[in-house]
Amino acid sequence: MKAIFLRNPYCPRLIAYDIGSKSSSVAEIRETFLWNFPDISRLGQGTSHSGVSIMEIKLKVWLEKDGHIVFGKGRDRLLRAIDECKSLSAAVKKIDMTYRGAWGRLKASEERLNIRLVEPHGKGMRLTPEGKALLEEYDRLLADLDSLVNRSASRFKRLLEGRSGTGTA
Repeated sequence: MKAIFLRNPYCPRLIAYDIGSKSSSVAEIRETFLWNFPDISRLGQGTSHSGVSIMEIKLKVWLEKDGHIVFGKGRDRLLRAIDECKSLSAAVKKIDMTYRGAWGRLKASEERLNIRLVEPHGKGMRLTPEGKALLEEYDRLLADLDSLVNRSASRFKRLLEGRSGTGTA
């Protein structure tokens, strides 16, 4: 079995596509893949295979208190790395963050939320039950928003289907 693997820039998942055993060169593999998935060749160029502009709904989410970030993507990554590595030192290496920056963000979030997110554990660190609950609730929030965005994108797609994308403003 020959397969081509593609990392879609709009989706963090890796796509695997079985191209069968006929194709042998990279060019043949690419041609076979693009024949079956014509939109892939134009990802990131802003057009679909029909030449119509691709519209995407983008969303970034973070929590603030009094104008200061309490929790978001960066702190989510940090807490998950701490949970996995059981150490702040190992976690910051894993996510390529400075120890001082990570410690400052942790302490700022704990202070603003008025809860402990991490606690010492042996020679390392672990998430508190509140820290784990925050991660779970943040995951639920992102899933809810993703569902909302997908529904809205479907409505926009239906609304704009059949149009050339050159309408007036």
